[in-house]
Amino acid sequence: MSSDKFVDKQVAFLYASQTGNAESISHNIYLEAIRRGFRASHHVLDDYRKFNFDSLRTIVFVVSTTGDGDPPDNSARFWRVLRKSSKQSEAYVHLRYAVLGLGDTNYSNFCNTAQRLDKQLEEAGARRFYRKGLADDATGMEDVVEPWIDGLWEKLEEIAECSGKKGEGAEEGEKGEKGEEGEEGEEGEEAKEAEESEEAKEAEEAKEPKEPKEAKEANEANEAEEMNKAASGDQAAAGLGALSLSDADGSAGIPPVVLDFRAMSGLSALTGVPRAPAALCTTAIAPPPPPPAPGARDSAASLPPWHLDICSSSTSDPEQQPFVAVLRSREPLTSDDAVKRTLLAELQLPAPDRTRSRAGDAFNVYAPNDPRKVTALLQQLRLDGKAGGRVAVGSLDERIAVPVHLRRFTTTVGGSAASATSATTVPSATTVPSATTVPSAHTAHTAHAARTAHAAHTVDSVLRWAVDLHQPPKRQALRALADCCADAEDRERLLFLSSRQGTGQYERLRAQSAGVPETLALFPSCRPTLARLLDLLPPLLPRSYSVCNAPQGGRWRFAFNVVEYALEAADPFAQREEQAVVRMERRGVCTPFLAALPLGAPLLVARRPAAFRLAPADVPVIMVGPGTGVAPFIGFLEQRAMQRPLPEAPMWLFFGCRSAQHDFLFRRQLEDAQEAGRLRLSASFSRDGGGAQYGGRGYVQDAMVENGEEIAELMAQGKAVIYVCGDAKGMGKDVNAALVGILVRYAEAHPEWPAQLGVAKMDPAAAAKLLTQWAAEKRYLRDLWA
Repeated sequence: MSSDKFVDKQVAFLYASQTGNAESISHNIYLEAIRRGFRASHHVLDDYRKFNFDSLRTIVFVVSTTGDGDPPDNSARFWRVLRKSSKQSEAYVHLRYAVLGLGDTNYSNFCNTAQRLDKQLEEAGARRFYRKGLADDATGMEDVVEPWIDGLWEKLEEIAECSGKKGEGAEEGEKGEKGEEGEEGEEGEEAKEAEESEEAKEAEEAKEPKEPKEAKEANEANEAEEMNKAASGDQAAAGLGALSLSDADGSAGIPPVVLDFRAMSGLSALTGVPRAPAALCTTAIAPPPPPPAPGARDSAASLPPWHLDICSSSTSDPEQQPFVAVLRSREPLTSDDAVKRTLLAELQLPAPDRTRSRAGDAFNVYAPNDPRKVTALLQQLRLDGKAGGRVAVGSLDERIAVPVHLRRFTTTVGGSAASATSATTVPSATTVPSATTVPSAHTAHTAHAARTAHAAHTVDSVLRWAVDLHQPPKRQALRALADCCADAEDRERLLFLSSRQGTGQYERLRAQSAGVPETLALFPSCRPTLARLLDLLPPLLPRSYSVCNAPQGGRWRFAFNVVEYALEAADPFAQREEQAVVRMERRGVCTPFLAALPLGAPLLVARRPAAFRLAPADVPVIMVGPGTGVAPFIGFLEQRAMQRPLPEAPMWLFFGCRSAQHDFLFRRQLEDAQEAGRLRLSASFSRDGGGAQYGGRGYVQDAMVENGEEIAELMAQGKAVIYVCGDAKGMGKDVNAALVGILVRYAEAHPEWPAQLGVAKMDPAAAAKLLTQWAAEKRYLRDLWA
């Protein structure tokens, strides 16, 4: 039987996700497949060995793109294997697949992971059974994701068995862990009631005759229309207008948000309202564990309570195994009146440095949510009295596992969280560490393990360390939250925000960086259970930083901007002029945490796959790094300085910042290297021009254009390697465009050069293609971020 006629018995849903969006979408599709009666499994791509990728015949991929068109970290090993396998033209001739890609057109290489995956599978003989979907976060992913999912099922039914019996299809490896019965809290009871209600509903539906497909679709359309009418009804009676957080209950301690709902009054119906994600999680909360033993102190709240599990978990790459380091020092790199506050920190690594660090490395830092957000959310959920209670997370359907980031909480109440209280008391490593004396990473790690074991798996720890409270909620989450409102006006407004008509206000919500606590405070009657909130919140992911030294002596140095800023929004309903502008203070997740951390505190970190590696000593190097993007190049300079004999190949740095006086990072080090003849420095300053020493105002791309002939000569004739590090949306695009222009002008001045490359004419398209080729050859390397 040919592969296009073969009807498979199971479907694999595979994902690669950097921020959790692709994982969430893939998981929701998988849940729907189970409910439709498909026999299905769900895996992250890097687990390809566990599910034997080469044996699969029907796959639905959901993959995102990160950085400069790079695949997510949790698919790095899979890509290495795929590249080898796909060199054989018939390696995957047995495979049928569909690809949904997530990306953002504000960045270069839109949906590059999905595009590459589709191309390599097709070249290896695999067949696409359904059209490729490319969703754009810049315009709203739901516009592509929802229709793509809707059309998937008909195609999938043609090539995979479907029993038509809801909930019978989960693979053995995907079943949720069902432990011993524990003490249930109100969330567990609600989930149980919901499950019983659902079972009763299914039994009732089973007695009814089946509708023809056309009639069923018509009825679904009518139901959607009725829902929209009910959602938008007589909006004038709802008291519509601008709604600011200062008007909402329970907003203490949360910065304000301002939205305007006047547009609802003229609506007769809402369109584009997404489906609410299916409920999956259930929770049970037990009383808090006994307090720690006398004399024990929790002086290291900088580590997740379950960090020992993370550090001891198996990984295929020991160099990327998380471990505990200690904050050794921290100093400012900018003046007190600089627009941005930039700090230089140093970590002491365990001895020996098992990561074998090199210049150009990057690493992840695990940081918690802002405790003020956690406190506010606990109050909004009416769980502030249960913050220390031990929590167990389960699945409404025992055939389906809870999301990966919540599986550590699946132990039943009364299990590991309770037994953790028997930890041995360990004296504090140090009370007040000095700048020169800090506890070793191992000492701090061991002491913390005993002091904080009692705090593991609590409601507070779930919200602090497991889920992201800073990320603005997706439209699907808003749709689900609408069903958690006791007040009709709150529900209608949330439905509006999730709809196509509410796009403007939804984008305003995102622009104001409103996370879930801020959003819930806008709608005081919206009180989801903890279980439902865990369904909707994405995982809290570690943040990445570049090592800015040539690592030696077991230390990492890194620079970071402290993300603390203010936004302003106009309140059209302000009664006094001084209230017309609402000021909103915002903070990042990790950098304020790092800025406030006491010296000697332990941190959970993990080395990332290196984006950069310094070229051989005889290869010219061009580096573009404005702001903290210069960090990895400081390590390059140190590494070259340690080489003997000293390399003669040029190192050329294009650095940029606002002001030479206030935020010229690593100025002395860079200027000393230039005076010593080890570096050519081209510095640009967008505000003050850098004075007489550096000339007029400008940006790094302007300096590159001015030196375009020399850059092109080094790239074309000298086989130089160019590195770009920094902002993706602005600088990354502008530098790429500058390089395209430089190559076009160089070709005009040297017409023999395109002919040497086999190019008839070096126009912008050909220049962009050449840059892509150099990127594949590791001669044009970019490490970009949002």
